[in-house]
Amino acid sequence: EQGEEDQEEELEAIFGGSGSDMPQRPGAGKRVDRRTPAGATPPAAPDLPFVIACPSTPAELEAIFSLAGPCLSRQSEAMHRLLAGSHVHLSEPNRAKLATLASLLLRRLMLLAADGQLSSTRPVTGAVHALAGQVPLEVAAAILTRLAAARAAWRKAKKGVSGVLVPLPPGALALVALCCQLYPPSDYRHSV
Repeated sequence: EQGEEDQEEELEAIFGGSGSDMPQRPGAGKRVDRRTPAGATPPAAPDLPFVIACPSTPAELEAIFSLAGPCLSRQSEAMHRLLAGSHVHLSEPNRAKLATLASLLLRRLMLLAADGQLSSTRPVTGAVHALAGQVPLEVAAAILTRLAAARAAWRKAKKGVSGVLVPLPPGALALVALCCQLYPPSDYRHSV
């Protein structure tokens, strides 16, 4: 009891009143979902399946993103469920499936960037980042393959032009930017 009185006196000293008669903001103590505007209902969409099979073709990956709809948080949730259900620790054969998934996600990233849809790449980059933690060698191999193909395409485009700067296409730039996030050239603590 003495501790409660001391705490109440401390609240009065700090805030100029006891905890019980302090003005309360409307809705205080209620849990608020900050992902949707106040009073708005989330868009109606079918529930995502709890277990999502690992895709092996671009069409299967597109079907997963279509199932999630245009909402980026639902797409991220779909990718999270897919990666959780296909985790390499659950079954070693999942390693090959995740390597294929990494290649498919990198392809999707490059296509989204080429179409100018950079704001839609967050679920893809998040999934690639998570994959890099699970199967780092497979993700690195998929990235190297895509980078080599982008380099070959750039050199081919540059071959016919002399003395002019030939920029990388947006898909290749998105891939390079992803590489900088996955494999930073610095630890951000020391100057390079």
